[in-house]
Amino acid sequence: ILAEVGIDLAPELTLERVQELIDALPNYPLIRAVVYFNDRNPTNIYAPVPPDWTLNNVETEALRATIARSPFVEQQRRAERAEPPGETRWPD
Repeated sequence: ILAEVGIDLAPELTLERVQELIDALPNYPLIRAVVYFNDRNPTNIYAPVPPDWTLNNVETEALRATIARSPFVEQQRRAERAEPPGETRWPD
């Protein structure tokens, strides 16, 4: 799981970078989930100007649409529609 992923760039670049992240996921098959940190960092000694990771409504909807088109989501949908496997039995 990638926790607290965020992008602090000009708005026109944010969705481009999110798309790059989604496109790169097949190269990392052990990643099963990504959590986007949609907030601002508090001011601290390491970041006197805190990064702003928030997405506006347009960016959020575009991100949802991008995720919905992801092959990972389609694989999950197919798996959810598939019949569960039958009982597994060990040979006697």
